[in-house]
Amino acid sequence: MKKYKKYSIFIVLVLMLTVSVNNKVFAAESSVFCENTEVICMGETSNSTVTPRLMYDRTFTAKYTTGNNVLKVTAYATVRDETANSSGFYITGFKSITVTKVSGWQNVSDGEIKSITYANNHQQAVVKFTFKGSIGSGYKDYSGIVTFNL
Repeated sequence: MKKYKKYSIFIVLVLMLTVSVNNKVFAAESSVFCENTEVICMGETSNSTVTPRLMYDRTFTAKYTTGNNVLKVTAYATVRDETANSSGFYITGFKSITVTKVSGWQNVSDGEIKSITYANNHQQAVVKFTFKGSIGSGYKDYSGIVTFNL
């Protein structure tokens, strides 16, 4: 009977510990923990809530000129809200680009992003890209740079 009593007390203690720990989330490598929606940091309490940032799809366009040949470069990107930026947004990344002829080209195709450099707290993106184009004597590989601004 004593064995069962010891095990019963042990099980009750484990259950109590489990229930009490489930209400707290500990942050790794810090002394901060959250209890429900209340944030406690270094003994000070704050009832601020964190709202998730909204993500949007955005299309950017720019003209690229080489010699007398002009392309329209269309980039498909994602942006998020950023109240600290003057535009109110922040470019999070690019999905793809397309190129279409405006003047001088016979045909263009296969736009591909090679690199992206961000500036002005991700409100500006300098995109290096490649494409295949023909001015009447067969397709060749070309590369260009365009700048997109929010």
